[in-house]
Amino acid sequence: MDTPSETAADAQHAVAPLTRLGDRWSTPEYEQLVEEIRSGLTIDEIAKAHGRPPGGITAACNRLLPPEWRESTRQHAPATLARFLEERPGEDLKIPPMNAQRPRPRARTSEPTLTPLPETARLDRDDEAVSLESGDAAVLAFEAVAWLEGKPREQQILRMRVGLDDAPHTLAEIGEQFSLSGERIRQIESRALTLLVRQARKSGTPGEALAALLRLPGPDGVDEAFADRIAALVASEFDAPARVAIPFLLCAAGVASPTARQVAVLARAAAERRRELETEERRTADLERRRAIAVCRADAAVSRWMGHASWPATMAAPPESGTLRALRLTGRGEAAGSFHSRKLDREVFYESSLELAALTVLENGAEIAWYQEQPLKIPYMWKGRQHVYYPDLLAATRAGRCLLIEVKPLMNMPVALNRAKAAAGRAYANERGWGWVTVDGTHTERDLETHIIPVGSLRAIAAELEVHGHLGWRQILELRSDVGVTPRDVAAFVIQTNAQLVLQPRYRIIPAR
Repeated sequence: MDTPSETAADAQHAVAPLTRLGDRWSTPEYEQLVEEIRSGLTIDEIAKAHGRPPGGITAACNRLLPPEWRESTRQHAPATLARFLEERPGEDLKIPPMNAQRPRPRARTSEPTLTPLPETARLDRDDEAVSLESGDAAVLAFEAVAWLEGKPREQQILRMRVGLDDAPHTLAEIGEQFSLSGERIRQIESRALTLLVRQARKSGTPGEALAALLRLPGPDGVDEAFADRIAALVASEFDAPARVAIPFLLCAAGVASPTARQVAVLARAAAERRRELETEERRTADLERRRAIAVCRADAAVSRWMGHASWPATMAAPPESGTLRALRLTGRGEAAGSFHSRKLDREVFYESSLELAALTVLENGAEIAWYQEQPLKIPYMWKGRQHVYYPDLLAATRAGRCLLIEVKPLMNMPVALNRAKAAAGRAYANERGWGWVTVDGTHTERDLETHIIPVGSLRAIAAELEVHGHLGWRQILELRSDVGVTPRDVAAFVIQTNAQLVLQPRYRIIPAR
């Protein structure tokens, strides 16, 4: 059965009547497909010739591939099949039998309609005084997951999919941990999202507060502008791909799953159009001028990172170029993307938009001689047990200095688990004569350490902690509305007072003991 993303792609790319949509593939048609792939035809050309959607062509290519050549997603199946035919020209492909194919539903004659969004939730007080700021969406969405009491498996699967505790995981990876198939994990994830929707439509829940802060429009307002806004939000606050993070965020705010997925499709379509426009602009623009501007900006960022880094008393040279390699990268189908580095003369992979921003700085910075993604494995202690994590980047300067870099959203830097990792990374780097810095592309952890918290906000936070012994998301929203405390004030308070910010089982700020 095709996935929702493939179905959406079919509807988007179809350029000819789908005269054979739902028909089973015959042996002659498979043989025709192999010849078309071998001759280099595009997917749209092949789809038009067969009277099928591009998603159907991709699925057929995936069925033709030997099991060991198949990837976790079908997205690259045509390209993989072309490579297989080129590398093994004499090897016969096994044509799937007719009864091995499941019939697909016939195309609908009318356009699908969006499920109406719920009315925008209201906070107990005038929520015009509370606006969405960096870190709010992720905090409330993750808190909504914590409210799914009695559903530990659903909670854990959602956390793993969006990367609450670690990097985002694929359905197959989660399935291995639960001894279930990837399809079964997808079904449980879908049910968990439905539970989030139902919960968000109840008064006094994190989802209600999230819906109010997101300013959800009516059903007629679900357009590319709204999709762009949500896509930009998840890119800044989630490491998971937009196709996973957007439905998760909107379901946590009470948006029905079909509409949430449609928003993700709209965002992807808008992003593809923007990429096409940007490609055309690059062809006609003055590339040297753009390059000079990029270098200037990157040099300023590198200089700031170096100035905010923690350096040891005695410096040591970086490792030799080419001696390190990436120790941990997610599968190609789940990674956010890659680009060809002119500086390194190889393909560089990134897992989030923040990593891409940091890599762009290193790629364009004139002071950076070379860099390496996820080059080290560092042990650290958490809750009495030893774990390991992989810092994001290592950069070597032309002056012979070495900088270890962790990339994290600014509002995630104070989280207790992230601080434990950063402490281990800083110690590891300084012992070797290297510097250490945590960045979000523009800001660093030093910005939180030096942020001046207004006296009124500082006193209000301290008073709430003294009364309650901790701060939860509801108390923080009250401080935002009543006193004007900002998310940066709260994050700086955690860093400067050495308080503890935890996300499990619920969002809590606990004062230093």
